[in-house]
Amino acid sequence: MFAANQLFLEISKKSPIPLDGTKDNLNYSRENSLFDGFDYNTSYQAEMFQVADCIQAAEAIEKERETSFAVLFPTRNLTK
Repeated sequence: MFAANQLFLEISKKSPIPLDGTKDNLNYSRENSLFDGFDYNTSYQAEMFQVADCIQAAEAIEKERETSFAVLFPTRNLTK
C-alpha cells in the first residue's frame, strides 16, 4: 500500500493534461486498430499540447524546484 501511495503522489505532481490524454488514448486504442490508434494519438497530441505547462515544467527542472499545474477539471466537494 505504501508503494501505491508513493506512486500516486509522484503522478499527482505531473501536469493533468498528459495524464488525462494518456488514459483517453489507451481507451481508444484498446477498442480500435493499431493504425487508428496511432492516428488518434497524433491528432490528440496536436490538439492538447500545452505550451504553458511545458515552459513551467522546464523552469522547474532548471531551478530544481517543485511545480504545480492548473486544475484540468474542477472538483466537487463530495462531503456535502
